[in-house]
Amino acid sequence: MFNHTYFFSSSRGKCFKEHIRCKEIFVKPGAKLEELANFAYQRLHAVQQPKIVYIMAGIPDICTKTKAPAYEESFYDLDDNDKLLTMKNILSQTRTKLESINCKVVFVTITTMSFHDWNLHRLKCHKTSKLLYLTQYVDMQNQLNSVLHQLNKFITASNEDNDVVTPFLHTYVHKIMGERHYYSYSKLVDGVHPSAALAEKWRKYLKRIMKINERLLME
Repeated sequence: MFNHTYFFSSSRGKCFKEHIRCKEIFVKPGAKLEELANFAYQRLHAVQQPKIVYIMAGIPDICTKTKAPAYEESFYDLDDNDKLLTMKNILSQTRTKLESINCKVVFVTITTMSFHDWNLHRLKCHKTSKLLYLTQYVDMQNQLNSVLHQLNKFITASNEDNDVVTPFLHTYVHKIMGERHYYSYSKLVDGVHPSAALAEKWRKYLKRIMKINERLLME
């Protein structure tokens, strides 16, 4: 049991519920960072004991989801040139907000998604009748992955500055061979959520990280 650990996540965090024993695992599909920070603040502002708060999100902030009758699609806005700076500011504000109530904040690195696989999955599930951005998915994917590469560096630096160990969950999907980056999208069953095998690896790894960070908290 991780007695000082709280975990707040968008939908990917569901794979940890009932598998990791900590004070609380809160999961809300589609939740953005600011929303999770507000939930954490509301739940923990009165908790006096030492507390570590893990935040696992980012894709709902970076990507755009549009919905209309018989239409739904997730995409990357290629005209938004400020996405990286915006995300860095949101992460910094999240940390500041939670540190104001004496939380030790740990950001989980952000794993990519596949626009092609996710939107095709939604099409097959009859959640949408069309995909308007299909021809742009390759460019969108490249831009998303580029932003995530920089954001994960920022997350790592933030965690190091905060004297906590980073959960590098993205490294199970993001791979580097020499100077080449490649991505194991097949480990994401629908383009977003982890396969059973990946979820099990994430759980084992995250437990090790939580154990270390709990020890560091009490030193």
